[in-house]
Amino acid sequence: MKPLSKMMTFAVALAMLLSISSVTATWLYSDSKVNTLFEELPLSVFPWTGSEALPDEDGVDHGWLINNLINGENIGLNTSGSYLNQQIKDRWETSFWDSTPQRDTLGSMAVLNAERLEELFGAKAANLSYLIQMVDEDDNGDYDFYYIFTTDVDLGERGQSAWSWGTLKNTVPGKPSIPIGQNIYPIYRTKVEKDSRGIWTATDSKLGYAKSAWYDENQSNASKNATQIPAFNPNSWQEHTDGNSLGTRIDTPIWTYAGYENNILLASNTSKAYYAFSPLTAATYTVTSDSASASFKVYDASQNVIATSASGGTLTWTAAASATYYIEVSGDTKISFTIS
Repeated sequence: MKPLSKMMTFAVALAMLLSISSVTATWLYSDSKVNTLFEELPLSVFPWTGSEALPDEDGVDHGWLINNLINGENIGLNTSGSYLNQQIKDRWETSFWDSTPQRDTLGSMAVLNAERLEELFGAKAANLSYLIQMVDEDDNGDYDFYYIFTTDVDLGERGQSAWSWGTLKNTVPGKPSIPIGQNIYPIYRTKVEKDSRGIWTATDSKLGYAKSAWYDENQSNASKNATQIPAFNPNSWQEHTDGNSLGTRIDTPIWTYAGYENNILLASNTSKAYYAFSPLTAATYTVTSDSASASFKVYDASQNVIATSASGGTLTWTAAASATYYIEVSGDTKISFTIS
């Protein structure tokens, strides 16, 4: 990962018309073009614990997105009455007489016409998804701080729903990139708290993973997953540390999907990491790597070896749709690989 750049670009979204549907609980954007003004601000103004480890490549600049969600002019948490704050309020509140939270999350994956996110937050965050969780630590009916979860994992394709006999029902299934219930990695979690001035401030970022889940729509519990929008369960998030076993054994793999660039650091050239892959369609798949000494093995669901690569070579095998395969990675201390 590259260190966070010292200068950070901010997007100011101006002249925007926004609306939201109370039926599908998705964000709807107007067709009006958003005029964007960019301003260079020193990153040292907004440092926080763990921010230096956040990836900052173009399109996946986590720190830049987080700062915009918090401090973006007219759009962030620190702008009273901003669209973001209004949507958080609408998700949280049930009614004037019921203080029980309706939903404690708000996510970008619920946005229709997701390309409009680039107009709002800029190309630097175009390949990121985020989920904001409102946390009521003292259980008093109001949230005390936020967690902002960010990931460059493509969560998948949303499904479709329609009303039938007074109930919203799924009509076209969603297609999550990572099977529901399996761990999505990497997911960064950033804690956002109010400082002594009453200003929302990022205080801590950590690397972790969480289980794939459908996004909670603004419907009754019977219909809350009707559209089947791929997301993840923030309550299942765990920090990824040297002490946990994610990816170190074949029975606790890191899940991946075709087209995603996987990056792994290993303790030595003889150490092994394990990934799981469940293709949406039957096809011949190839594992390629930029490491000349990387080696791969593919196991079937019964953990039988079905394909092996030479050191530094590619690996190809024929996969069945929805079947589970395990990929063993070894041969170097830093390996990037892609399934295509």
